[in-house]
Amino acid sequence: MKRNRNNEKRLEQILNIMIVIVLAVLITCTILTTRWVSDLKIMATDSLNTLNEINVQVEEIKAQQQETDPNEALINHYSQLMPMEYCLYTVRTAEAYGVDPKEIFAMIEKESDFDPGAVSTTGDYGLMQINKSNLPAIEKTFGEVNLLDPY
Repeated sequence: MKRNRNNEKRLEQILNIMIVIVLAVLITCTILTTRWVSDLKIMATDSLNTLNEINVQVEEIKAQQQETDPNEALINHYSQLMPMEYCLYTVRTAEAYGVDPKEIFAMIEKESDFDPGAVSTTGDYGLMQINKSNLPAIEKTFGEVNLLDPY
């Protein structure tokens, strides 16, 4: 009988130790799970912030792409009358010198009717009908010049 009581006490002690071990494991798992969940929340927040930043940048790029050249209609119109590269060059050069490109196109239309090879009987050449008498001053400023070169 005494032996059974000793065995029961021993079993009870073992059971108590096992319960403490199981509780310790459960508490450890809970702590680790809480940490992992916290880390996942941080990672998810960081990922969402990154996605938001990417979306903002994409929207900015889209907005920039939608911005049109203020002279786009002008270029489209005059590219029907002369090569596109001449139109672009004319617009960009006019912009660089602060001149309204419409004025340049109007002058080209009046002087040569958009014909880069136009030569008048009075010695005027090219799109803007520059007079040959101006050639020395032009060459002094720009070097050798071909008055029929549209550029």
